[in-house]
Amino acid sequence: GQTENNQELSKVWEERENQLIEWNDKLKDELEQTMLIKDDLSRKLEKMNRHLDDCCDSFRREEEKWRQQEKVG
Repeated sequence: GQTENNQELSKVWEERENQLIEWNDKLKDELEQTMLIKDDLSRKLEKMNRHLDDCCDSFRREEEKWRQQEKVG
């Protein structure tokens, strides 16, 4: 009786351990994917920020031109 119980318990523990390993691997994969997405979004955000800075600089230059023209005009 005791030996069979131990074997049964060992089997249950082994199954649970395998399940945990499987979940762990799945989570690692998901984390990796998430990090890739995060990196991609960071790059896109950086690009957008540079673009926005360029637009602001351009706008300021135009504004400065208008001011100069107003003074002249």
